[in-house]
Amino acid sequence: MYDADGNSFWTAVAALAGIGQVVVLIVTARFVFRYLQETERMRKATEKQVEKSQSLVALGHRQMEAQIKPAVVARVEARRFWAPAINSFTEHNKGDIGAVG
Repeated sequence: MYDADGNSFWTAVAALAGIGQVVVLIVTARFVFRYLQETERMRKATEKQVEKSQSLVALGHRQMEAQIKPAVVARVEARRFWAPAINSFTEHNKGDIGAVG
């Protein structure tokens, strides 16, 4: 392995260093690939969570609207300026509940 000026030794060291670099590159590539897979899984899980959260918020808004919206609206219209408003009483159905009448 040794010659008179030691070139064989340094050639062997350079060859081993080159092999070591390839091994380190392969290990690093494997870690990067696993990292990309995990981040993709996390991104998809986050998207599903956001979609579910948005649907729950929309459901909450619909429930709140249903609670604050009156079921029946009574509108009183006066046909003459001086006439009592009771002469024309109309009902309008609002929502899913049937109008009383």
